[in-house]
Amino acid sequence: KGFNMKAIVLPADNPELLSPVSNWTSDYLMPVVNKPVAEHLIELLLENNIRDMIFILNHQPYETEQYFKMGERWGCNISYSLVREYHGAIDAISRIKNSIEEGFICFPVNMITNLDIASFFNFHNETLADLTLPVTPLEMKKPGLIKFRPFIMSHRALCLLTNIKRHIGIKEIIKNLSDVGLKSNTYRSEFHYSLIETVNDYVEVNRAILKGEISSITIPGKEIREGLWVGRNSFIDPETEIDTPVLIGENCSIRNSVSISEYSIIGDGVIVDSDSSIK
Repeated sequence: KGFNMKAIVLPADNPELLSPVSNWTSDYLMPVVNKPVAEHLIELLLENNIRDMIFILNHQPYETEQYFKMGERWGCNISYSLVREYHGAIDAISRIKNSIEEGFICFPVNMITNLDIASFFNFHNETLADLTLPVTPLEMKKPGLIKFRPFIMSHRALCLLTNIKRHIGIKEIIKNLSDVGLKSNTYRSEFHYSLIETVNDYVEVNRAILKGEISSITIPGKEIREGLWVGRNSFIDPETEIDTPVLIGENCSIRNSVSISEYSIIGDGVIVDSDSSIK
């Protein structure tokens, strides 16, 4: 069953914290197990039959739009909003409020999650809330841990928040809605989410997927032996020493006497020359 709901995808708050990755690619195209992070999100939304998406772009917008175009490759509809200076979720979404007629679900692009959107949406509707946030049981015990995450917001709540032009966090959004009598709610769920804010976060989320700790993400390529995924048309010399888990992309050539250490991810079209060591 589909939901009559748009998805709005927000850019990374501080892409410079992801340097040097953000020097050569946009926050939307940042590869997580060799696939753009936004593509993982598209797949999650399509699993729940959410097909209308608005990407709010700030960092390297041209490259992002060139890759995703109008979403036809995935069978979805993607439109774009460019913000030259990003002042947070509410300011960015307020600029496109005329494109949003009803409630919407919002995701930061720099996130990997297995959130059950269908259950989340049903809970939001049943509780008649204007804002619903998913939280884990651990976060319920320690509210200070709550970082930016997906949320569902009513159109009414967005209209009341549009006069706020500065960068505000989740707690301030809840307070502003409460001040005018609108209801915020939390959806308690055993879900996983990894917010990729720094290079360390980026490395750790890739490692976690290779270790099998984030089972909602499909690792591309064929698992030719346990913990070794290889893309199409890739050649690996029989003398190569590979300490798994390792992911090798498509159209790669791994030549003789190469050593590849665990948690290495090799992109598409890479030649690893003889006697090289990858760590």
